[in-house]
Amino acid sequence: MNTQTSFGNFTASTHFQRLKELPTSLSEAQCVSRKQEILICGCFHQRDCYYYHTDKDKYKFICSYPIDVKLESHCVVELIVNIDDHEITLLSFGGKHKHTLVMKYISVWNNANERIKEFGGHQWISFNDNQII
Repeated sequence: MNTQTSFGNFTASTHFQRLKELPTSLSEAQCVSRKQEILICGCFHQRDCYYYHTDKDKYKFICSYPIDVKLESHCVVELIVNIDDHEITLLSFGGKHKHTLVMKYISVWNNANERIKEFGGHQWISFNDNQII
């Protein structure tokens, strides 16, 4: 879809691509992009996290937030600390009861199942003071 918006003498074109429909409805979802992936990290009333591959046009379920975490007004960011290009660290802050969580992520599209199992799988864990990432 190509739309044009005019601002006085300036015309901006924006190109949108229709993506495959999500497996569930999301409201106020937090997303992080990583190469050809979009990580969708929960939302209001939905604790599930998905990864979307832009080239493959597919979603995969990856994990859920802990049951006691309420995701109202949460924020997810990528922490740039890893030397390994295939692994990233995500931090999740906020929510109704002010959580701080961390998750190590290795792409689910790279057939890295053994490596994912090595560090306990994709899961959000509580981030405490003095914890080394």
